[in-house]
Amino acid sequence: MTAEDDRTWCSLTYDYEKDQQWGYCKDCSVRIMGGHHCCYFPFLYNGVLQTSCLQTPRPRGDFIRHKRWCSMYPDFDKKGVWKYCID
Repeated sequence: MTAEDDRTWCSLTYDYEKDQQWGYCKDCSVRIMGGHHCCYFPFLYNGVLQTSCLQTPRPRGDFIRHKRWCSMYPDFDKKGVWKYCID
């Protein structure tokens, strides 16, 4: 992917940092703030499969009232990586 490329990429594995495998996303219905990445749907949160951004008490880190967030990986319970959704 080049700097000029505005297509969104997605991890092809559960652990991108380890595997470094990616491809262009088929559909990015929800992007995250501050990047070209997409939310990963569905994702597991507290043992429940989620299909949209959540507005719950912060999973970790900063929490801005009325901001929705999503997981960056299929299993939030395991990875704990999240970002705010673009409204």
